[in-house]
Amino acid sequence: MSSGRRYRIPAELLQRRPDIASAERTVAAANAKTGVTKAAFFPDLSLGLDGGSDRRAVSVADRSQEIWWIGPTPLFTLFDGGRRTPITHAAEAQLAENGAKYRSIVLSAFQ
Repeated sequence: MSSGRRYRIPAELLQRRPDIASAERTVAAANAKTGVTKAAFFPDLSLGLDGGSDRRAVSVADRSQEIWWIGPTPLFTLFDGGRRTPITHAAEAQLAENGAKYRSIVLSAFQ
């Protein structure tokens, strides 16, 4: 005999399910990867410090021709030949796929 009652499951209880928690972490990781690939389009400027000396003197006593330098060394990519675009599209596709899997898992958990 079925009484026809429907029980309500709190959302907090569903979030504790291992399959839902795992799918949620997968979506979060894919979202972070998408953010990283989009951030690669912005300039990345790395500064290093370089220095040294150029000694052209023949004797140790004569240091008149010794040259010292120190300064920043910029390192950045100006042109990448369009390599970042397909990587970004692949990350966005992975995010969409993981999002669809997450929705599917949550909907089956509600059933």
